Amino acid sequence: MAPASLELQVSELSVEALFCRTWGHAWDPTGGIDEKNYKRKPALYVEVDCGRCGLEATEIRSAADYKLVRRRYGTYPEDYLLRGVGRLTVETKAVIAGEAISELRNMNKAKARQAAKVAEAEVAAVEERAS
Repeated sequence: MAPASLELQVSELSVEALFCRTWGHAWDPTGGIDEKNYKRKPALYVEVDCGRCGLEATEIRSAADYKLVRRRYGTYPEDYLLRGVGRLTVETKAVIAGEAISELRNMNKAKARQAAKVAEAEVAAVEERAS
C-alpha cells in the first residue's frame, strides 16, 4: 500500500503532470538544433519541450542515423515532482496512473455533459423554428 503522503502528493499533481507521468511526454521540437560531438562522435543536439507539462529537454541524436542517444532534461515544472519519493516503483507508478485515469474519466464525463447540453439546445432551436 502506498504511503498517505504519496497519495496526497499525487492528488495535488496537475492533470498535465499526471498524463505525462502515465503516458509519456508530448515532445515538440522548439527549433533549436546544434551539431557537435557526443562521446567523440558527430551528434545533433535538438531542443524539445513537452507541449503538455512544459518540461524542456535536449535530445542528443546520432548524426549518422538519427537514433536517440540520450535525452538531457532541464528543470522540471514545480508541480511535476514528488518530494521524498525517490525512484518510482511499479506500485508508485500505479498510484499515479490511477489518479490520471480518474481525471480522464472526469474529463470524459464533463465532455459528455457538454455534448448533451449542445444537443438539447439544438433540439430546442429546431423545435422553436418549427412552431
